[in-house]
Amino acid sequence: MGALRARLATLVAATAFLAALATPAVASAESASDFVSGPRMTLIFARDTARETGAGAVLSVKCLGPRSGVCAGTVSLELEGQTYKAPFSVIGGHRQSLVVPLGTDASASRDSGPQRALAVASTMQPLGAPALTEQLLRVK
Repeated sequence: MGALRARLATLVAATAFLAALATPAVASAESASDFVSGPRMTLIFARDTARETGAGAVLSVKCLGPRSGVCAGTVSLELEGQTYKAPFSVIGGHRQSLVVPLGTDASASRDSGPQRALAVASTMQPLGAPALTEQLLRVK
């Protein structure tokens, strides 16, 4: 009976020790879900202007999230009733220029000057729905 109590006491002490080791890791994560699934990554538009070059529009974007993560997904640009899309992959904390192809006939109808376009970034998440970011941009 004494040996059984000693084994039980050792088991309780070991469990308490392991729980104490795990607690700082959970406390340092932004939330309990971040600890399990990873941090939330979001792509934002770094400027309110897109520059048209050739058959594409160049957008400046930034990935919000830790440097160990990656923002990946699709960016779309709605311009004059047409929607143009391009995939993206940007390292966490970095800025990058993305080119959204507009097609060869797209620039012919915009000779009148800068246009407004709705830009939408859909960033995939480890769990759950993608993070959506929308911004109205000037295309010149």
